[in-house]
Amino acid sequence: MIDWTRDVRFDDTGVQIAGHRAHLVISCEGAAAARNPYFAHVRLRPAKGDILTLHFAEPPPPHIIHRGAWLAPTSDPHIFRSGSTYDREWLDTMPSAEARAEIEDKLRAFLHVPYEVVGHAAALRPVIFHSRAIIGLHPEQDKLGFFNALGSKGSLHAPWHAAQFAAFIADSAPLPAEIDLRTSPLIHAARH
Repeated sequence: MIDWTRDVRFDDTGVQIAGHRAHLVISCEGAAAARNPYFAHVRLRPAKGDILTLHFAEPPPPHIIHRGAWLAPTSDPHIFRSGSTYDREWLDTMPSAEARAEIEDKLRAFLHVPYEVVGHAAALRPVIFHSRAIIGLHPEQDKLGFFNALGSKGSLHAPWHAAQFAAFIADSAPLPAEIDLRTSPLIHAARH
């Protein structure tokens, strides 16, 4: 884990981070960004989410399904992931039996093929007010970027946000104001 006050140094030509040199460093830390001193003004409200890894003898359709719970394919046609729960009270990363039961109850409502649960994980997702992603450059340090707060729909929205950020970095394309770290009304409202 990077200690941002000890391991990161900025100068006119770029950034030195943990012994490596780069033109730009981007914080993609998830809920851990709440401890990053450069982004203390971004008010993350973490939420725990559990997901299951499922094995199917006869695979369901190979696309994302979402009906109260989502079911998404992996590179193995027999392995899918499903979730997710949303818990703001128990902010740990330990999978819970209650969360597993909740996901499986939702799956049974639309999925009528047998499966086996082969994995269960929990993590904290970084969420901000209105559950909108925030990307862009630090307001005062242009060698430091932020790509975070994708929230509960992160897997769906990440490709679009990544394309926006890549175009911003590579081609100086403007970021949409509502997700730009420097201009988002969500960030500015949280500061006051």
